[in-house]
Amino acid sequence: MLADQIGAERWPVFVLTKDRRVVGMTTATFTLPHLGWAEDEIAEPSVFLQTTVTDPGFAGGGLGVLIACWALDYAAVNGKLWTRRGVLTIGEENLGLVRYYQLQGWRVVRAISHPRKPGVTVWSLQRPAVPQSDLREFVRWQPV
Repeated sequence: MLADQIGAERWPVFVLTKDRRVVGMTTATFTLPHLGWAEDEIAEPSVFLQTTVTDPGFAGGGLGVLIACWALDYAAVNGKLWTRRGVLTIGEENLGLVRYYQLQGWRVVRAISHPRKPGVTVWSLQRPAVPQSDLREFVRWQPV
């Protein structure tokens, strides 16, 4: 899925680097997908995160939280109200990721059965877009 998104104008990919090494990445778009979201939510200004991954060598180092904080700030400075993301689960698989996001303050808006993939649940989560001024002290982002 991520390979399909890299280079696609529709899915801008942002990377997190440490010492010139990519240690995390996410896609962040101003277009909310229809799957998992109501029409009124789609109309609200938001940033949608999809396919956030981090280097397993840095597991437990807070890179996912750092990417999420960047996204909250990115949405806020771009005049968006929400930062949203989706998670797909199959039974209990990946359910821990939903719980992990909830511990970070993400609110589950809804969970629905995927209309084309039996046994897959689509989780829609969101947080208000809020500037993260402290983040700018130790993270610099620049176009590549």
